[in-house]
Amino acid sequence: MAREVATVPPTASVAEASRLMRDAAVGFLPVRAEGGPVTGVITDRDVMLRVCAEGLHPSEVPVSQVMSTELSSVGPEDTVQLAEEMMAMYHTSRVLVLDRENGLMGVVSLADVALADGGPRPGETLRRLSARPKSPGVPST
Repeated sequence: MAREVATVPPTASVAEASRLMRDAAVGFLPVRAEGGPVTGVITDRDVMLRVCAEGLHPSEVPVSQVMSTELSSVGPEDTVQLAEEMMAMYHTSRVLVLDRENGLMGVVSLADVALADGGPRPGETLRRLSARPKSPGVPST
């Protein structure tokens, strides 16, 4: 689990969030006000599908307008296996680790699962999360 996690406030612009993702070399940011609970996440995919594809200007759109509010999370006492199941269930390669008040404790990535397990399960999880549903209006290839 990564304990040092960059976050972005909901009032930040998508352009600010994108620069933070670039500078931190990540494609995922938990959204929370300074020291507050996590209220959502924004990903590089959210930026592309909800901002760029819609012709919106990233510097004019607040993170709160395009963030995902359905949180895929586990608690600090939960197992890596549960984090892996959450990834497969929510079709995501990252799961937040939150305390009871949605305070951010860290993020578990698929890479963390692979390092912890080393067996065939991370590959199966990757296959399951890669079968993510198509976004509405996106043609099949």
